[in-house]
Amino acid sequence: MEDNAQKAMDQAEYEKKYTRHYNRYEKARQRMAAIEELRLERNAKQTKTPCIPPLRSAASAHYFC
Repeated sequence: MEDNAQKAMDQAEYEKKYTRHYNRYEKARQRMAAIEELRLERNAKQTKTPCIPPLRSAASAHYFC
């Protein structure tokens, strides 16, 4: 907006430039949101509850993960 105040530029040219910048920003913002969602999913998978040992010491007892 400061650019529009400092230079003589017709309104149509300014709006075209502003729209390009806005679209670029929105695309980057959406990509960052998708990356953050993926990061949170991966973090949740890594921090699962550890395996719980069986209550009895039988040879056939299984761990619960």
